[in-house]
Amino acid sequence: MKIKLNDTNNGIIIFTKCDSEDLIITKCVIQLNEEFEHFFSQITKDKVKNDTCFNKISITMNRNPSEDVSIFTKRLSLNLKKHIGNFIKLRFSQSLKVEISVKIQDNNFNDIGNVKLEDIINSQNLYVAKVSVVANNEKCQHFYYLIKKNVPLIESVNIKNEIIWGFPIVPNITFIKGESNNFSYKWYLQYNINEAKTKHDILPSLPENVIEIDQNYICDLKAEFINREEMSKILENIENYSIIFRIMLNSEISSLFDTIYRFNHINKPLEASWREERIHRFKGDLKLSPELNVNRLKIVTFNILSEICAQTDKALNEMYTSCPKYALHSNYRRSLLARELIDLNADIIGLQEVQSCLYESFIHILMEFKGYSGVFNSDYASVTTFYKKELFNLLESDTILFKKMLINDYPEIVKEIKVKWPNFIEYLLDKILTVFQIVVLEHKITDVIYVFANTHFYYHPFGGHVRILQAKLLMDLIEKYLKRLRLSFPSKEVFTFLFGDFNTLAISDARTLFTEGIINSNSSEWIHSTLLNYNKKERSDSNDEQCENVNGHLNEDELKNLELHSLGFDLQTNNRCIDLLDIHLDKKYNNIQIRHKEKERIENADSKGFSSSLYYPFTNKVNRFSGQLDYIYLVEEEAFSNKFNIFLNNFLPYIDEATLSPINTLPSPQYPSDHISIGIDISITKNES
Repeated sequence: MKIKLNDTNNGIIIFTKCDSEDLIITKCVIQLNEEFEHFFSQITKDKVKNDTCFNKISITMNRNPSEDVSIFTKRLSLNLKKHIGNFIKLRFSQSLKVEISVKIQDNNFNDIGNVKLEDIINSQNLYVAKVSVVANNEKCQHFYYLIKKNVPLIESVNIKNEIIWGFPIVPNITFIKGESNNFSYKWYLQYNINEAKTKHDILPSLPENVIEIDQNYICDLKAEFINREEMSKILENIENYSIIFRIMLNSEISSLFDTIYRFNHINKPLEASWREERIHRFKGDLKLSPELNVNRLKIVTFNILSEICAQTDKALNEMYTSCPKYALHSNYRRSLLARELIDLNADIIGLQEVQSCLYESFIHILMEFKGYSGVFNSDYASVTTFYKKELFNLLESDTILFKKMLINDYPEIVKEIKVKWPNFIEYLLDKILTVFQIVVLEHKITDVIYVFANTHFYYHPFGGHVRILQAKLLMDLIEKYLKRLRLSFPSKEVFTFLFGDFNTLAISDARTLFTEGIINSNSSEWIHSTLLNYNKKERSDSNDEQCENVNGHLNEDELKNLELHSLGFDLQTNNRCIDLLDIHLDKKYNNIQIRHKEKERIENADSKGFSSSLYYPFTNKVNRFSGQLDYIYLVEEEAFSNKFNIFLNNFLPYIDEATLSPINTLPSPQYPSDHISIGIDISITKNES
C-alpha cells in the first residue's frame, strides 16, 4: 500500500525525549475520519447515529527509553482497542469484536524488531506505524501513521493569579519538551451559563460561538477591540463567562496537537483608585529635549510583600487587619502585582521580597514577555532586578550576602563586634539574610555604563546598628566595582544607582552615612546593639529574619550613663550618595534641576513624628506605622557635580493618605503590597562648561 510520508491529517504518533527526566513520551493521535467510519459502517450496516461522538483518539504514554518496541506496540494496541471499541458503541450504538495490532515499520514498510525506543529517537530514519484493525473476524483494514520524533509537548498549564477583568492573565506552562516560542496562543471568551462550573477543564476541541480576545502568551484581558455595546453586555454577566486558552504547536501537525484549557471563573473589574492617576502621571509625555531624551532613565523600586510575610499571624492579626482576607491571598495579589509591573513600564525595575517560586512561576514569565531580562539568585532569594532588553546589554551581575562579606572582608570590625556586641556574631548574624545584588549594564545607544545595586536592609526597629554596617559594606562594594570598571572602560561614563527597601527613616544613621559619607562611634543608633537582644535558646535555622525578643536588657539609668562610642564604630566612605527623593536637591546642588515640583507637596510627618523633606510622605503604611523606608540614591564620585548635570524629569507620584480611604493602610483590594512602588525619571548629561 502506498501512503504519503508527509501526510499527517489522518493522525500521527510521536516519540519525544523528555527534557527533565529519562523518559520517552509517546503520543498517538488518530482522526476517526470518513475512512474509519466507512470501514465500520460496512459491518454495522447502519448509518451514523450519533453526530456528537468524539472524532479523535489521543493516547499519551510514558515509556522507558530502553523498552523494546514490541512491548510498546502491545501496550498501544490494547489502548487503541479500548478507545476504538468505545467509539463504535457511541457512534453506531453497537458492539463489535475488535482486534488491534500495531507494528513499527521503516520507510519501506518492513517490520522492525529487536529495537529499543531510544534507537528510534536517535535514528535519522523515517518510521511509520501500521495499525491493523480486524472487526468481527470478518474484515481487516490497515491504517498507516507517520512517526515524528522530539515534537515539542506540553505537560500542564496553570494560572496562578486570580482572573480579574482588565488584569493580565499569566499562564505557567510546563513543557515536556520545547519552550514557549514553539507554540502559538489564542484566548477566547465563552458564554457557558448552562455548563457545570468546575475550576478548569481540558477541552477536546474549541467550542463554537467563542469571542477571540487575545493572541499572546499572556492575555491582557482588556479586549479593547470588542465594541463598547457588546463589552457592556459581557461585563454585566461576566460571572457567566469562561476564559479559553488555546495553545497551538507551530508545526504542520498543529491541528492534531491543540491544547485547549477552559478557566471558569472571571472576577468583575475593580473600581479605579488612586494608583491609576499616579501611573498616568509617571508615564505622561514630558516633551523633553533630544539630549534629555537620549540620556533618560526611568527607575522603579518596589517591595512587593512576600507571599509568606502576607500570611503570618502578625500580618493577619496586627499589621494588615484593615485589609480583607481575600485581598491578602497570593493568587489575588499576583493579579494586582502583574498589573502594577506592566503599567509602570520603567527601564529598570528593582523588586524586594521575591520568593523563588514566585519568580520562576510568575514574575519572570510576565517580565520576559514584556521585553525585560531579569537577574535573580535563587540561592539568596530576596531581590531581583529587571532591565529592558531593547535598551541594555548585561555586562555582569553578582549577588553578595552581607553576613559573608562582613566575616570574610572585615576581620577587624568582626573582632571588635565580638567585644562590643556579645552574642551578635554567634546568634544573630546568621539570621540576617540581606544581600547586595549588583547589575552592570551598558546602554545600547549612549554606551553609558550603569551600575545598579538592589538591596533589602535588615528590618528590625532596633536594627539601626546593623543597617549602618550594611550601608558601609555596600558603599565599599560599589567603590570596588567603580575602580575596576573605570580601568576596563576608561573612555565611558559610569553612573551608579542604589535602590531598594533600606528600612531606614529620613533621620537614620544609615541614610546619613550614604549622604554624608561619615558616621561617628557616638552616633545615636549604635545603642540599638543593646536593645536588640536575641534569645540564644530560640535560635533557629529558618530563612526569615525574625527576632521575637526585642526587650532591652539595660535599665534607663544604665542607658543614660552608657558611653555610646564604646558600642559604635567610626565609619567613613570615599564616595557619597545623592538622595534623589530629597525635594530640596535643587537648593543643595547647583547641577541639579527638578523639572516637576508639585506645589501641593508639603513636608509631612511620619508616624514617628520626624519632619521629612523627602518626596514621599510614606512608602510603607500599615497599622501603627507610616514612613519612608524605600530610597533611590545616585553615587556621587569626586568632581561629579562639576562634570555632570542632573535633571529630575519626573517622580512616580506620592500618595495622599486621604485617597486611601476607606482602607487607610496597605495592602488593599486595589494594591498588592504594604509598600508603594517608587520611581524617578532622570537624565544625566555632561556639563560642557
